[in-house]
Amino acid sequence: MMHPAIYDVVVISVDDLKRGQQFKAVVRVKPEVRECSDLAADIIDYARDRVAHEKAPQRVDFVNDIPRTAAGEFDRRELELS
Repeated sequence: MMHPAIYDVVVISVDDLKRGQQFKAVVRVKPEVRECSDLAADIIDYARDRVAHEKAPQRVDFVNDIPRTAAGEFDRRELELS
């Protein structure tokens, strides 16, 4: 959340054939920010500078909206299916 381009984010664990599991950041960027591969790499580097390397996301997916449950929590099941 601290990255200046991020409006909303959730990090989830997804299956990976090589590693077993990996972290993926699902990101909604601020309206004035354009999504691109350079931004994805910058977000990953930003996270690696602040958390342990193995806890940082290896992938970034950009979305228009992050699904939430009726209680307002992230709908991880829907995120993992996308």
